[in-house]
Amino acid sequence: MSIKLEEGGRITLPLLILHTIPSPRKRLLHEIRPLISDAQRTSEVRLLTLTGPGGVGKTRLSIHIASDLMHDFANGVCFVSLAPLSDPELVIPTLAQALDLPEVADARTGTAPQPLERLNTYLQEKQVLLLLDNFEHVVAAAPALVELLTVCAQVKVLVTSRAVLRVSGEYECPVSPLALPSPKELPDARAVAQSPAVALFVQRAMARLPDFSLTDANAAVIAGICARLDGLPLAIELAAARIKLLPPEALLARLEHRLAVLTSGARGLEEIRRAHANYSVALAEEAEPKLCSAERENWVHRLEKALAVGVPQTGRLIGTESRGLTTQVSSAVRAKALGGAGVLAHYQGDYRQAKVLCEESLALFRELGEKRGIATSLNGLGLIVGQATRARNDYALARALYEESLAIRRELGDLWGIAETLWDFARVAFYQGDYTAGSPLCEESLAICRELGDRRRIAEILGSLAGYMAFYQGNYTIELTSMEESLAIMRELGDRRSSARLLWFLGHAAFVQDDYAKARTFYAEALAILQELGIKWFIASCLDGLAEVAVAQGQPERAAHLLGAAALLREALGASPPPYNLANYERAVDTTRAQLGEERFAAAWAEGQEMTLKQVLAEQARATTPGQTPTVPTIQQPTDTVALPPTYPDELTSREVEILRLVASGLSNAQVAEKLIISPRTVHAHVRSIYSKLGITSRSSATRYAIDHKLL
Repeated sequence: MSIKLEEGGRITLPLLILHTIPSPRKRLLHEIRPLISDAQRTSEVRLLTLTGPGGVGKTRLSIHIASDLMHDFANGVCFVSLAPLSDPELVIPTLAQALDLPEVADARTGTAPQPLERLNTYLQEKQVLLLLDNFEHVVAAAPALVELLTVCAQVKVLVTSRAVLRVSGEYECPVSPLALPSPKELPDARAVAQSPAVALFVQRAMARLPDFSLTDANAAVIAGICARLDGLPLAIELAAARIKLLPPEALLARLEHRLAVLTSGARGLEEIRRAHANYSVALAEEAEPKLCSAERENWVHRLEKALAVGVPQTGRLIGTESRGLTTQVSSAVRAKALGGAGVLAHYQGDYRQAKVLCEESLALFRELGEKRGIATSLNGLGLIVGQATRARNDYALARALYEESLAIRRELGDLWGIAETLWDFARVAFYQGDYTAGSPLCEESLAICRELGDRRRIAEILGSLAGYMAFYQGNYTIELTSMEESLAIMRELGDRRSSARLLWFLGHAAFVQDDYAKARTFYAEALAILQELGIKWFIASCLDGLAEVAVAQGQPERAAHLLGAAALLREALGASPPPYNLANYERAVDTTRAQLGEERFAAAWAEGQEMTLKQVLAEQARATTPGQTPTVPTIQQPTDTVALPPTYPDELTSREVEILRLVASGLSNAQVAEKLIISPRTVHAHVRSIYSKLGITSRSSATRYAIDHKLL
């Protein structure tokens, strides 16, 4: 997992779950931070290596350090996991790929610079902290880091490794296991509780079993568990997580026998991860036939629960494990595991890895001539290709993949598969704005699902049929009817995430029919669910919706607060406004800016970014009463038909043309972002889309295009 550096912008850490770290680690955290910090430009440490055995907590500690130091580096922090690598030669290319550095050929030689040369050129003027995790696999690449640091004077590197790198300028900081209680303290719960290892076990055990406590009766057993696990935090947490199923005595007995592999430190861990991957593969294998039967609903629920307790990069991990399955396991099993891992990686946002895994799966199934597997892999690859970008060529490829899959499944007479392919195909078509193709696909899939009695899929299709087709075609009667039926089913199924999504669409439907009170109610109900679930990108969409309502009710300052707060959430997540609502979002921003004027708009936007989400929602709760007459012009909404946007060449949108003009006039991404009051990451996403649509790779080509097409 990595985060890309945007031109003129900042890097942010990946969205990882940062559990609280044990108290001794906090002391270590305070000691390390000033060593690597660049806030005062006083630290001479350029390369700091956290060393220690696997499971000791190096990765978690390094992410906490980097998170604290993000604002000390003008261009932020870049996290790159090297765990999947075994070849040291791949470290520098992987880092270049993580920073999204294009391989542009030299005009004179016709060849592209080497990865290290590209990195040196790109980072030479950047003030960046590189966080390289799990370096022990590729320690021979350490000299290349020294060369990078020599050329790039403002770059610093934080490394986690089980072994020291042994290069000049390296500062080693050992991370030791947690201290264990003294044998003399074992009968005394108070004394044993002072041990950091025991304190961590008790803390994690109480999170799983609130009634759990450390007593004189169990103190020796718990101390024994921690000793058996060598004081390694990860192993202790894994053991404590089982306290709900096993009492301490039974847990210690298991560790002495069946789970003794945990005591081998690093080797016992990279085993835990393999066991997790193998379990996931086995679960997927068991679930596969059930997902095409009347038991689908129960199995979907079971898989959702399994994913909810998964780990970051599970898709990449399963993919790696799947490639390494022995020849005793059939190629078909490997192909299925790779395909499933690819789709999972897609939903985790790792689009490049997702595509690679699904392509491997498809190649294996084609080699085997296994038609059902081919169709499944085609579906997965179509989903990834079609939704990762809005580029015209990628949609054409996705369409071809789905058409081939659909032909195979019709040949096999696989109704469940036909419905699934139609549905996936329709979603990508809607996402791409091809409603003419998407509508009949959606309707045929819905008819098959009604015949099969698949209630969850019926609800999904109804919700999206309303949320995409009717939403864009302006048929709000169909939209409301479809969404209300979908919402009723989702509530019966207890699917709160889908319910929140439907409430958002209902809020929009009420808004375009000028029922602002109902729109606010729907958005507020969706927000309550999303806050509890912690789905921040969707919270941002609800804030956008409330902003549209505020503008329509003559409250542009409140709208700017909401839009600013939403933009800050997206910037923290590295996300952009969703394509299906981009036009409405941009209209709300433009109208708010026009109503307030540039200076007041910028000030209100900044105020919104300073407010906590709780403050934003409290302000919204004090919104004007229903029925208040707007005091300024409202956003114009469609009546019978949706107003068509201006037509530009090569399917460029209005916003893309606006950004293209600014880029062609010589502004950097950061300057464009400042002028339009959007995040540099959003500008970067638009620029990449422009390059993809135009088939270009440089700003000079973009400028030439703008001149040739009279866009300047």
